[in-house]
Amino acid sequence: MSNFEIIAITVAGLMTSVLIFNFLGEKIRTDIIPFFIKKPKKFSPKTRRMVRIWRKYGVVGVCFLTPLILSPPGGALLVAAVGAPRKQVFLYMLLFGLMWATIWTYSVDWLIESGLVRR
Repeated sequence: MSNFEIIAITVAGLMTSVLIFNFLGEKIRTDIIPFFIKKPKKFSPKTRRMVRIWRKYGVVGVCFLTPLILSPPGGALLVAAVGAPRKQVFLYMLLFGLMWATIWTYSVDWLIESGLVRR
């Protein structure tokens, strides 16, 4: 596959999960999660970390960190849970998804070309 195809597929996967979790995030949180978790914990270490990231960095920071730390479903659920504006979320997720996909694709390509990593 070409680098362009890899980047396009990576961003498509990110944006698919962002679309799904952004539109269904509230429904998942209120209907589906309680079905599987009968007595949810109020604050787990993971939720504390997400709240800390949200308070410190806001929408832009969460969208920037989503591909690296939070994973696309985690970041999308976080911004959906706090009620961030959808248009803003889509824009920043797309921009940062393109940025990180490009960086990682060309970094791996460079490592392979330089002989540091074998195919």
